[in-house]
Amino acid sequence: MTTDRQKAAVRFCEERLIDCKFRGDIDDFKQVSSFLHKNLYAAKFSPDYISEYEAYRREEQERLYSKD
Repeated sequence: MTTDRQKAAVRFCEERLIDCKFRGDIDDFKQVSSFLHKNLYAAKFSPDYISEYEAYRREEQERLYSKD
């Protein structure tokens, strides 16, 4: 079972990264983890996506802290 945070990360990849589409089972933890490992790592270290990744991290932090 995947978490809401993982599902949000998949949406980030699909919406903001070029040629990035999750084609697996969104509820399969292993498939989602593998997809995120590959694509978030690329976004984190690619000059083309660093600003997108940083924006995603800020949004995620705000979302997590606003639940309190």
